[in-house]
Amino acid sequence: MTTDPLQNLRCGILSIGRAGNDNQALGLAEAIGFESPALIPLNRTRWTGLLRVLSPLHSFNWKQPEPLPQILINVGWQTAPLAKALKVQHPELFVVQILKPGFDLNWADVVVSPRHDKLPALPHVVTTIGAPNRITPALLNPAGEQLRTQLGKEHKAPYLAVLVGGPSKRFKLDEHAIEQLVADIEQHAQQHKLTPLITTSRRTPAAVVAQLRAKGYWVWAPGNAGDNPYFGLLDSADHIMVTADSISMVSEACRTEKPVYVWGRDRLQSKKFSPFFAALNNLQRIADVGSADNFAELIQPLSDTEQAAGFARALLVKRFNLLSENFSA
Repeated sequence: MTTDPLQNLRCGILSIGRAGNDNQALGLAEAIGFESPALIPLNRTRWTGLLRVLSPLHSFNWKQPEPLPQILINVGWQTAPLAKALKVQHPELFVVQILKPGFDLNWADVVVSPRHDKLPALPHVVTTIGAPNRITPALLNPAGEQLRTQLGKEHKAPYLAVLVGGPSKRFKLDEHAIEQLVADIEQHAQQHKLTPLITTSRRTPAAVVAQLRAKGYWVWAPGNAGDNPYFGLLDSADHIMVTADSISMVSEACRTEKPVYVWGRDRLQSKKFSPFFAALNNLQRIADVGSADNFAELIQPLSDTEQAAGFARALLVKRFNLLSENFSA
């Protein structure tokens, strides 16, 4: 029986507590083949700006794992200086950087970046359409069964899963927009004879949650009892509606085989996301809420996670074979 060469390697993930970032790193690590990637908690210090760049090892309150994991995954620019500093101190460390770090790319062993980051074509850079994530049938199926048991007969299938984000510097969600969102959910549900099941995020305005609950919809919001049923919704849904503010949420929805309807693309204040949505349109993978459906006859899950994981795994196995003496379990 062949032993996976990665089986005895330790994988760590730099974490500042952002669920979206953590899920990208965990999804990539799990797809590469790591069964138990460990989050390394980082707490911000008062150091900012240039001080954080000049002394990255002291820019967070954290406890360096002993021994240091052989593989380190970092997401985004805020913790990239720390990841780079650890790589400089420990050249044998294999570092995977997700998203552009905000400075040069040569220090990382692998860089995973969506097209809209517009990074140069380099041998260690893999370009994706969207964001890596944890969405797999093995994760979704039990969560879906649990949710459907909780719903009982009161909320009958088929379902419209609605994933609601919130305002940002790129996405405006004013009072008029909130009214339009609630109206569009109602219209879509009635048109397709679906029962709305809605999950919100910490960025979702309280007014959105209040108006949705006033309609009598099933709504989960932060602060509710129990865990977020997000994965159960993705599994149970017949249609998925997702707000346009989050590439991660749209990517996760598109990892399923369900039709995905994007709400609020006209409210984006930046063209940065345009290549992402254009690519999904070309794949016939999404439709705007209220527009004509243009889905492919056979909907294919977005395969960004597998693509990035295969790329990283190939380089990691090569490094492991070349430097095996540095990777004792």
